Amino acid sequence: MAVGSIASEFVVSVISGGLIGWVVDALTDTKPWGLVIGFGVGLIYGFYRFVTEALALTRKNEHDRSEAGGGPGTGPDAR
Repeated sequence: MAVGSIASEFVVSVISGGLIGWVVDALTDTKPWGLVIGFGVGLIYGFYRFVTEALALTRKNEHDRSEAGGGPGTGPDAR
């Protein structure tokens, strides 16, 4: 997954949480708590997905680099 895709997924998570909260507010007349909680849940989920995808991307890049012979501990300065 590309870096731009990870950032887009974060934004969509926050907006989706807010929209769900807005709908809950409209149906239950609890303004603004549904919206606030929805944004909060979307923010937490988006941050969680952002971190997990970024870590997966980092692991993939390290794996690709090690297969190419350019991983940690290689090169002229390695001991």
